[in-house]
Amino acid sequence: MAPKKRQQGFTLIEVSLAIVIGVIILAGAITLYNQSKLSAGNSKANEKALSLASLTEEMAANNNGTYPTLANLQTQFLVRRQDAGLSPYGGTLTTAISPMFQTNNTTAMTDANFAATPSSIPAPGWTTTQAASAGQAFYYATANPVQGTFYDTVAGNTKQVNNFLVGVCTNTGAGPAFVVGGR
Repeated sequence: MAPKKRQQGFTLIEVSLAIVIGVIILAGAITLYNQSKLSAGNSKANEKALSLASLTEEMAANNNGTYPTLANLQTQFLVRRQDAGLSPYGGTLTTAISPMFQTNNTTAMTDANFAATPSSIPAPGWTTTQAASAGQAFYYATANPVQGTFYDTVAGNTKQVNNFLVGVCTNTGAGPAFVVGGR
């Protein structure tokens, strides 16, 4: 009689353990990737807000201190930046700069209530009129200079602005974020 050959291979427990370890490593890698992507988007959004503020100041200096209208600023911003119509978080925006905000997605902000009580507006509830376009830049300036303290949702602190307000809404549609204002 021939001796029995010993079977070779992995047991069910060994295979299951390898799968569990693989899933844990994959979950960690996905989390790290998402955090890196968000951080990169935030950096691009911050740079875009600073660029928009710089252009606003430049246009005001060239126009005897009068801040540009939304249409003029948007035209110049689209000419100056190739990524003006792109969200810093990926994807295309339907508009690059929005003058309007909504509080809790219901009440549109107007010149009157924005300029009269800018610091009393509940910032964490803000979103752009096109909430699907996360990362949309915003600009606000009126004949009455915008003045107030605004909560920056990304920085987690308040910022004082004068004459105009620019920023970029986050990838979740929250705002204002990356708040920059005039001097």
